[in-house]
Amino acid sequence: MYKDEFSFYRKTYIVEWVSGSLSINNREETIHGNRVYCNGKWLIVSRHGGTGEELARYNESLVRNLCEQVTNVSQQEALVEEQFVGRAEFFVSEKNHVGDLLKKTLYVASVLRDLGITGEIIFVTLDDTRKITHSLGEAEERKQYTVLSVEIYQQRGTEVVKGRSQLAIPGDSGRLSEKNIDMLVEQAYRRAFWASKSVDTSTSDRGRKTVVLTPSTTSIIAKEFIKRIASIKNDNLSPGKQIVLSNLTIRDDPTAPDSPSIRVFDDECMKTRRKTLIENGALVELLGTRFKRRGLSNPGNAYGLWEPPTPLYTNLLIGKGDWSEKEIIEETKDGFFIEGASSYMIRGDVLTIYPESAWRIKRGELVEPIAIKEIKLPLMEALSNIDAIGRNHEKRCGWEKHWLICEESIMLRTLGYIL
Repeated sequence: MYKDEFSFYRKTYIVEWVSGSLSINNREETIHGNRVYCNGKWLIVSRHGGTGEELARYNESLVRNLCEQVTNVSQQEALVEEQFVGRAEFFVSEKNHVGDLLKKTLYVASVLRDLGITGEIIFVTLDDTRKITHSLGEAEERKQYTVLSVEIYQQRGTEVVKGRSQLAIPGDSGRLSEKNIDMLVEQAYRRAFWASKSVDTSTSDRGRKTVVLTPSTTSIIAKEFIKRIASIKNDNLSPGKQIVLSNLTIRDDPTAPDSPSIRVFDDECMKTRRKTLIENGALVELLGTRFKRRGLSNPGNAYGLWEPPTPLYTNLLIGKGDWSEKEIIEETKDGFFIEGASSYMIRGDVLTIYPESAWRIKRGELVEPIAIKEIKLPLMEALSNIDAIGRNHEKRCGWEKHWLICEESIMLRTLGYIL
């Protein structure tokens, strides 16, 4: 049987500018809980706000009912040396976060005004403290990180099109330079502008086509691919099994020192470590949790404090190739350049992406922007048909299960279905 107590505290500083209107907000969130794992089941009792003291009385009778036969003592003892005990702190500053965020937001707003465009700016600094107390001691981690989101509006006939860009950094907004901000605004504006100038697709554009995917689009494929692999029964997997017919390599590195998603222990208090998941298209290891340790999955990837933990990556690294972005486009005779996704959905093995902007490629050149409504990418097929992998990384971060997770991705070329 395994028992622990946890607490999670988050303070959020938000400055938002929408077409000239400004809002400033501070939010605080505190969650306390007690957890027990035995007989293959979790018992979790948690509360938002207050303290965790009043939770203990609920546990006694519930634990007796759940844990009549304790079967996991040997497993707990075997994993003792992998439990984290100690305190870690990353990029923490006690400065005036709202003042810095407001200053940076007004700078971005001035850039938009100078360009004569409208849009939305959201600047957020988060301060998270996660603490788990278990039989060996206490594990505590505190970190701060900042997320800037920019959205630009443009008109395409009667339709409003949008260009988006986002950047997450460790620490507060003081670590974000005006040059970084200018690049982010330029990226969002470029996507919105060319989307507004795009032509409609024709019948000949549809079907199975060559697609060049920018890093922000590739990261979505990698993310859903790793989830897909995690859902396959371990009985059907073995080390070295060729998953895709390409030289794709994917790693997860929760301890990457420059990542805003860094964590040294997971939500089961197990030490995190760098893992190679896929190497040259072959399976090496799976993401795993403490109490589902079998076959290729090892602990250290649990996400979930107030809900049963499940495996998830923290900082996904897609291996670099040897192509420059210019070379990938120049070596594409006929195809489409896909930049960003306004949204996507996954159904079975098929990923559907709704591009933010796209270009037609003819004889190695971007010849005109085109309004592609959606692209279907069967995951295994698309990853097996990769024939060019870029050499420049680009980071993308997003939210999953209340936590920030990141992908460091590259440009690649494959086949997809234009609709």
